[in-house]
Amino acid sequence: MTVAKERTRRSDVIIRFAGDSGDGMQLTGDRFTSATASFGNDLSTLPDFPAEIRAPAGTLPGVSAFQIHFADHDIMTPGDAPDVLVAMNPAALKANLADLAMSDRATVLRSEAFAALGSSAGSGPFDLVLADPPYAFDQWAELIGALAAVVTPTGVVVAESDRDLEPAVAASRSTTGAGILRQRRYGGTVVTMLTFEWSPPVPPATASGDLSDQEPGS
Repeated sequence: MTVAKERTRRSDVIIRFAGDSGDGMQLTGDRFTSATASFGNDLSTLPDFPAEIRAPAGTLPGVSAFQIHFADHDIMTPGDAPDVLVAMNPAALKANLADLAMSDRATVLRSEAFAALGSSAGSGPFDLVLADPPYAFDQWAELIGALAAVVTPTGVVVAESDRDLEPAVAASRSTTGAGILRQRRYGGTVVTMLTFEWSPPVPPATASGDLSDQEPGS
């Protein structure tokens, strides 16, 4: 299955990075700013420090953010509402969700995954699901089965784990139709993209004149 990518050309973009104070949001923004400037873009930035110094992790008062507005023409302000929000935790998402003008289309649920999927707000249907449970999580087959009920036929699940998810996907395939589109390992992290309209890849037919079929020296 091939997932079509929709691309939109924009003259300018506003990106906001948000997370806990002390988690490197200002450093991340600074590095992104340097990379953006190296491509010749004009830009304006807005560091946003929390009102409390080292507030409890995961709380709204402890959210730190960095916003950058960049374009291929002159930029005068860091912008208002971001086009892209990179939220590092639920608190950062909740604190900035209203600025995305998506409150009528997005809901933040802080609960156990299976409980959330069983609620009315978590019943979908969803085109994209990002699953990032603790690495010790070992109920992937059950989670994939629960996700099959709320993901659209052409939807994609992006899962982050510490293991190869093929055994869990295979265990649920007969009832969910799940299959892996792509899987990559980055050190101790494995990122898996899976879908529920999967079909086994067909090996390419070998042409009769393929040199691989000929004896050496023929």
